[in-house]
Amino acid sequence: MNCCPNCFSDSFIISRINTLSYVNGDCNYCLTKNTPVVSPTKLTDYFEPLLDIYDKSDAGIRFDQLIQEDWNTFNLDDDNRRRLLDDILRVSGISSLKYIPKCQRNQAIVEEWNGFTCELMHTNRFMPEKSPKIESFEKFGELLGVIVEPAEKKIYRARINEGCKPFDIEHMGKPPQEIAPNGRANPIGISYFYAASDEKTAISELRGFKSEYVTVLEFSILECRWQ
Repeated sequence: MNCCPNCFSDSFIISRINTLSYVNGDCNYCLTKNTPVVSPTKLTDYFEPLLDIYDKSDAGIRFDQLIQEDWNTFNLDDDNRRRLLDDILRVSGISSLKYIPKCQRNQAIVEEWNGFTCELMHTNRFMPEKSPKIESFEKFGELLGVIVEPAEKKIYRARINEGCKPFDIEHMGKPPQEIAPNGRANPIGISYFYAASDEKTAISELRGFKSEYVTVLEFSILECRWQ
């Protein structure tokens, strides 16, 4: 049994088939003729990780349908999609079992995120009012095995010296508003404090020349506030 790029909508899987295929042939799923083909088992490694993010549940939906809704992976009718997914995972009938995401969808969070992205793209890029709560990201950290800390204990700010003399501490804060340049998070004229979690990163962000001198100041975070 062979599948082909036309069986899929996912650009990564399509590119992998084109790379892995050494021969043209007829596809057994979408019935395309004379096309690059591979055995479905060549794609197993790309689909098996999906089993780690879903759980079997009588309250769920058919696995192949869930995969299609979440990832828009296949370009096949229901029957052929189920056949191909079973062959890829090497488990007969697995596509017909019911699954749910381990992290269940929360419509309120989805709407919150959509509102945030819409605001960034079309309304208020630098000072958004609809930014997601930190709790929303902590859930993803748990799934990835990463602890989301509120902040580092130390941060570092660097400035390129005007000559060899280092800057005094009072000149190591955020720049005055009248000379504040356009930055990643701020428009021209609105001053933000930019810092890094380590000294090397703070210096690298300056993109200075080898002959220049740099002042680096370490700041201690006394309080964290999440809004």
